[in-house]
Amino acid sequence: MRRERIFFGGHMKPGWHPKTFGVAATNVGGCIHLRQYLVLSLGTMTVLQALAILEAATLECKNRDVDTPEVRAALDFLEPYIRPQWLIPQYRDHVLDHDRTTEVALEGQQQVLSATFPGIRDRV
Repeated sequence: MRRERIFFGGHMKPGWHPKTFGVAATNVGGCIHLRQYLVLSLGTMTVLQALAILEAATLECKNRDVDTPEVRAALDFLEPYIRPQWLIPQYRDHVLDHDRTTEVALEGQQQVLSATFPGIRDRV
């Protein structure tokens, strides 16, 4: 996987070289959000891949256990770039080691993830 940094405009940091433009569509709560991004290479995972992993976890958390290595890697990858700093820990706390025995707990998990994911997505 490749690491990328999304650049919205303004000033790029020295050493960052634009790779490509892309359009990303995210679907949260039935609303499609389209954005155009300038993608910058940073390593092995892309920001868009990390967001896609977290979006899938948000949408599928009631149907399957989303405490996976992919979700953990996406959270670890995005954590240094997201402000306010409490967004990633809040998402992580509701993904990792979550009680999957009752329907009420699963509904609560999905509500928190659905409320937290847009904040993460909008701050990348």
